[in-house]
Amino acid sequence: MKEITIEKALLQDKKAVIDILVLALCSDPVSRWKYSTPHDYLRFEPKFYQAFSGDAFETGSVYVANKSAGAAIWLKPGSKANEEMLESLAISTVKGEKLKELDKVFQQFAKCLPKFPHWHLQLIGVDPIHQGKRLGAALMEPVLAICDQSNEYAYLEATSERGMRFYEQLGFKVIKKIQFGSSPTFYAMLREPAGAV
Repeated sequence: MKEITIEKALLQDKKAVIDILVLALCSDPVSRWKYSTPHDYLRFEPKFYQAFSGDAFETGSVYVANKSAGAAIWLKPGSKANEEMLESLAISTVKGEKLKELDKVFQQFAKCLPKFPHWHLQLIGVDPIHQGKRLGAALMEPVLAICDQSNEYAYLEATSERGMRFYEQLGFKVIKKIQFGSSPTFYAMLREPAGAV
């Protein structure tokens, strides 16, 4: 098996990283629930990913696997997604009843966010032609190691049962299931640092 290399992405890599994630998540239940047509997905979802990334590129919390095979965007403790951009995008691109349901989902996300400092995994994905090579787990390792060393928590929202099982193997536990109307089920998950009592 080819050696896995994980590196931090630079600010100039932003578009390339977003492209990796758009390709990797093209069948993600949540992304395709928002935008069921390929045209809308490819037109609008990259903007959502940019908004979700907040200041992650500037603060050095974006990782890539094997240059372009996969990527993970984390928000460091104290960082946030670009909420103003997310709201504007949702209002202008998500149609009908889905917009109301998406708003309810976002409200629940806000309630699930830990009130204490934590790392927040915003997005992770592996190019379909490279899936099944443990790149996803490798992309998680740098930040989980930081969490264990610094005694910090990690939080995420899994967008499928399969994803939830993957994160459970890395020490995450479901703290709440979220579902409204026609939305897929989300799994809010939290991971304690190794050695936490």
